[in-house]
Amino acid sequence: MDFNIRLANENDLDGLFNIRNNQDLFIGYLQQYEKKEVYLVIAEQNNIILGFGVQKYVRFPLS
Repeated sequence: MDFNIRLANENDLDGLFNIRNNQDLFIGYLQQYEKKEVYLVIAEQNNIILGFGVQKYVRFPLS
């Protein structure tokens, strides 16, 4: 089973709503992503969203 993992974008909202019918949740995730607070990733196969993940954005000091 081949699938693709990528960062989410606003065009993914309809597909995400089909997985979980919670518009406010995903809009909140996208707003956090725009502020670089989290990563929202999508797993897809043949342009069909199979799942998603949210990862907290962590920036480590370079020193």
